Amino acid sequence: MSTITCAVTGGKVFTKDGDDKALVTLDDLNQLGVPTVVANLSGVVDSEDIIALKVTAAKLENTVADAILTATATVSDEATNVVTVTVQIKDIQGNSLSEQCVFDFWLSDTAGAVLTSDTFTGDGIAATTGTIIKEWADNTHCRCITDDTGKLVLTFTETGANTLYFNLILNNKYVAGSQKMTWTA
Repeated sequence: MSTITCAVTGGKVFTKDGDDKALVTLDDLNQLGVPTVVANLSGVVDSEDIIALKVTAAKLENTVADAILTATATVSDEATNVVTVTVQIKDIQGNSLSEQCVFDFWLSDTAGAVLTSDTFTGDGIAATTGTIIKEWADNTHCRCITDDTGKLVLTFTETGANTLYFNLILNNKYVAGSQKMTWTA
């Protein structure tokens, strides 16, 4: 329970009516006009909380930035027939996302092109961080979900010589495209 101190005109006092609403009534015993009114404010938001929650330009900017996503895709050199692609989803300010995110990727024969018709001669694709939730085309076009840090790590295994490009679409926007992946025989 919090205490509120206020000035009250002499001869008046606050009382409650039948609907629990405050009324100002005459009171001949209250001639000083300086009573302390005690009100139960349990469960009511404290004014300090309201001040702390005040919407500022910076808070609004961060909230909007978290809703506008982009991504980086880093492709490793081949090591024992495996090329690793690391995808990090970020907000528009460049901060790594701190939640899961769903996106699609596809492989193309040339930079920024349509889906390849290639098939892998090795073990294909696997997710070591995050999850492949749907393969639209075997090993070459997938929907994925990141881990809770916005990260996805994919491995592509190919036993033959090949060059493909990794392309990523997020929020219906082409965001991290044409990362070259090369395998040597």
